[in-house]
Amino acid sequence: MSLVAVYKKSFINEVVCVCVCVIVYTSQCNMASRKRKTIGFRMEEELADAVNDIVNDSDSDTDNIPEFSSSEDSESESANERDNESNISTPGPSRRQIDVTPTTGFSKNDRQPRIPSFIGNPGVQFAVKNDTDVMIYFYHYIHPEIIELTVDHTNLYARKIAKMPRPVTKHARSEEWKPITVFEIKKFLGLIFVTGIVRKPKLELYWYMRGIFQIPVFPQTISRNRFQLIQRYLHFNDNNTAGTNEDRLYKIHTILDIVVNNFRTNFIPDREISLDEGTLGWQGHLRFHVYNPSKITKYGILVWMVCEISTGCICNLQIYDGKCGPLTETVGFQLEPYEGKGYHLYQDNYYNSVHQTNKFITEIN
Repeated sequence: MSLVAVYKKSFINEVVCVCVCVIVYTSQCNMASRKRKTIGFRMEEELADAVNDIVNDSDSDTDNIPEFSSSEDSESESANERDNESNISTPGPSRRQIDVTPTTGFSKNDRQPRIPSFIGNPGVQFAVKNDTDVMIYFYHYIHPEIIELTVDHTNLYARKIAKMPRPVTKHARSEEWKPITVFEIKKFLGLIFVTGIVRKPKLELYWYMRGIFQIPVFPQTISRNRFQLIQRYLHFNDNNTAGTNEDRLYKIHTILDIVVNNFRTNFIPDREISLDEGTLGWQGHLRFHVYNPSKITKYGILVWMVCEISTGCICNLQIYDGKCGPLTETVGFQLEPYEGKGYHLYQDNYYNSVHQTNKFITEIN
């Protein structure tokens, strides 16, 4: 037998095997479908018998016969059914009342949320005789006692530095130190505020007296060396009282508590308030400075703030020191003065939580 004949014979055998397999698989599928149909017919017959038994039982029980309504009621019910069918077929959100079983715990009627009325007293909380007098507003936020504390602690720190044994050069600026006064610290703070409006790349350029770069108010108010000396010794707290305190903000806590309380009491926001964070630009050495590449001010000190939406006024704030408690406590501290007064809070999903939402719902109810 030739090689071609062998190949033909093997090919015919493979074709025959494939055909046999297809025929067997088809017959099995047909048998399975007939079995399913037979089972379906039996189930249908059993279901029909059960329905007939229920109908016969209901016919024999005369107490269970419902009372037929009038023709008008039937027409109104048919109209309602047509309306419901039209609502179901209409795409989009349905406005029908949800009809669910009592076991689910949901109400059959749509519940309208109860929004409490706003009972706050928005606006400035102190009387102002002259609206143009800026110092009235300044002293309500920066009390004279804060300025006096700053003067006392700055002079105390300068005296401690002077008593420390260290090599002193002939023309050292520390030898020119004189105790600072309240009037002088006011001038210093005023120039600090001006540096926030008029920007210079270096501090020394504010005393530059040539050409268009000069700003006469700085050299006319205080000398450059004196300004830098005050900046060097500026203190708001006594370092000896720190001890083993782990509070990273202890050097400013004395005045920070006073200032935050003034922000919370001097101005009451309107109904719409916002909770968000801000960054105070800072690129020096600090343990709790943050870095956020998505912000315009990438390096700085993080501050949580509650602001009035219409004006942007800060009503409450808290500085992040790197080891604050849970975020729910921070949010609770920020919103504590405004709870139960009908405020509308706007915040992103970072500050939202189930615990906070349940707390607010409980207070409303």
